[in-house]
Amino acid sequence: MHSMRWILSGFLLFATSTPGNAQDGPDMDRLKGEAARKIEDMRDFTQQTVDMIFSFGELGFQEIETSNYITDILEANGFEVERGISGMPTAWMATWGSGKPVIALGSASLGFQIRRCVGTRSPCPF
Repeated sequence: MHSMRWILSGFLLFATSTPGNAQDGPDMDRLKGEAARKIEDMRDFTQQTVDMIFSFGELGFQEIETSNYITDILEANGFEVERGISGMPTAWMATWGSGKPVIALGSASLGFQIRRCVGTRSPCPF
């Protein structure tokens, strides 16, 4: 199984390195190249994950299979997963690491407090 750590490491590496950053140099260029290769190596895995999630075709807030699929992948890659948070059976939070920083991810269902009506900018009732 591919390691989610490389995706997260690559994201953090690219997010924290900007042009003119004092950390730039030959070693940083090598690390960026390595992260880019590792991310590219996960192209098939990423496409398979997207296809699998799409194939479930679940309604919002009823994503049982999607939630199980994603949390199983996270656990297989060393994340600690807490399921059913915020009183929602499909909501989860995954953490990895100790000390600083601890990386935390959460299910998308937690972020949808307001939905928009199609074709408008007005909130829709749930």
